[in-house]
Amino acid sequence: WLAKRLQRKPAEESAEADARPAPDKVDQEIQALAAKLLADPDWEGGIQWLVDYGPRAVPALLPFLKHGDRQVRWEVLRALAVFDAREAAPSVRALLKDSDESTQMWAAMLLDDWGEIKTVDDVRALLNHPNDLLKNMGIQAVVKGKLREALPELWKLVEHDTIFLHAIEA
Repeated sequence: WLAKRLQRKPAEESAEADARPAPDKVDQEIQALAAKLLADPDWEGGIQWLVDYGPRAVPALLPFLKHGDRQVRWEVLRALAVFDAREAAPSVRALLKDSDESTQMWAAMLLDDWGEIKTVDDVRALLNHPNDLLKNMGIQAVVKGKLREALPELWKLVEHDTIFLHAIEA
């Protein structure tokens, strides 16, 4: 089945759905597909094939959050959002320090949606980010009372910024 799936054509997809393997083999197939993708990271469309397995593929998707191509990281973040895979929060949290700003933004928005901006380090990363949207997420985490211990960091940030100061006072 896996060999057929790797060579599938869109027209064959509906007939293929009826021939899916038993659930006990699915995890093996997911791992085999993930191993193939890790061995050949430029394999076009491969991440989507993992995503097609649904939430069950989340553990196999996590290593791709470290992939060198930001597009791959975005696809995985999008899948984690769709699957509401909150168990992936520690792996997503690491992307707050990603080299790509848009990946940082996607990660922060996902963590915020999940209510997973919970540590002073999370808030510090957001408050010190050059992007105002991410700074605002950090401010909101503090203002909502989640992380009062991050207030000194927040005060340093807004010391000379009256817009943020007014937001905090509100």
